[in-house]
Order: sequence, then structure tokens, then C-alpha cells
Amino acid sequence: MGNQHLLVGLFAAAVILAILGHTIVTGEVYTANDLDAFHLPTRVFYARCLAEGHSFLWFPYEYTGVYLHGEGQAGLYHPLNWLPYRLLPLDTAFNLELLRSYAFALPGFYFL
Repeated sequence: MGNQHLLVGLFAAAVILAILGHTIVTGEVYTANDLDAFHLPTRVFYARCLAEGHSFLWFPYEYTGVYLHGEGQAGLYHPLNWLPYRLLPLDTAFNLELLRSYAFALPGFYFL
């Protein structure tokens, strides 16, 4: 009986991830609340700096400038952020970053 519940849970999680991940196929991005106001503009800046070889540590477009590396949520030097923004289009990298949080949360919920 336990394996059946696990399979149902995995199927439900896969369906939810597929629904959330439809934006990867359509080329859209989620823009609700702080995603549009802060995260997407910083990721545009980050991807542009990576492509042009500039430093991405200081984000001059928010307030009078923000030390983006010290902000903490961006994870600028983490390989799971650096590689997609360096190699993929911005919309795909942004969507993968959002979906990755949910995909990694699933095993955490299971073991909790």
C-alpha cells in the first residue's frame, strides 16, 4: 500500500511540474509580484553581463545600486544558475531556475 501512495504522489508531482513548466515550451515567463519587480530584471542584467563578460556583482538599476552578489537570492556563482544563464536563452534559464526549486523540494518533503 505504501508504494502505491508513493507512485500516486510522484504522478501528482509530475503533473504539477508539467503544468508549471508549460512556460518553457511557450517561451513565456512568470511575472507575478517580485518576479517581475526584482528577479526578472536582475536575471536580465545577469545574463547580459555573462554574455558580454562584464561583472554582475553590482546592479546599478535598483535604488542607487545594489550589491547583487550580497543580496543572496540570486546565487550568482552557483553552477546551477551560472550554466543555464550562460548557455540558454533568458526565458528558458529563468523558467528552469523557478522549476528547479519545486523539483528539489519534492525529495525534501518526502524525507521530512
